[in-house]
Amino acid sequence: MSRLKLLAAGTVTAMVVMGSTGCVLTGASGTQYRIGTGGIQEIPPEERVAATPHPGQQTLKHTREAPDPMQTFEMTTQWDVDTAYARIRRHFGFQTLVERAGRDERQQQWVALDRGYHHRATPSVQYSLRQYRVRNVDGYQDPLQIDIDREGQGARLHVQFYADTAPGGSEAFARHLRSELAEALR
Repeated sequence: MSRLKLLAAGTVTAMVVMGSTGCVLTGASGTQYRIGTGGIQEIPPEERVAATPHPGQQTLKHTREAPDPMQTFEMTTQWDVDTAYARIRRHFGFQTLVERAGRDERQQQWVALDRGYHHRATPSVQYSLRQYRVRNVDGYQDPLQIDIDREGQGARLHVQFYADTAPGGSEAFARHLRSELAEALR
């Protein structure tokens, strides 16, 4: 059995050079790592490669931060958190784990691994619903997440969706979602 050692964690903001002996990654701090069949190893300073690639090497340079693909908005309702949950769940068709996976424990474990789905409930306090292909969203196929938190006598809704795949653009889709939520909470 081989063991891996975590040398560093963080955002890669530098250069990757690929050659016949593997890949060399230079982090933002200037530290270089060799990635090959033996795993990831920090390269000692005296063995570090030049930042310019040699013939036959490929260079991938990170030039800017990727935009956050999630669009978020919030709204409040006078309904208590449990009533808001029931109405939103019914309107959009969010499924509980048993509804989605059945009673088979192994199937439930597989569904729990899906990053596009969760159904978390703390009655009278908070609900978090995330699912692909919900109803009443005009062809949106990516995960829609609605968190419902108790706020005084009412509830606050935190809504997230992927802006780059929103039908009609992110602003139009956010307006559509607000309208559908208002319909659900009538």
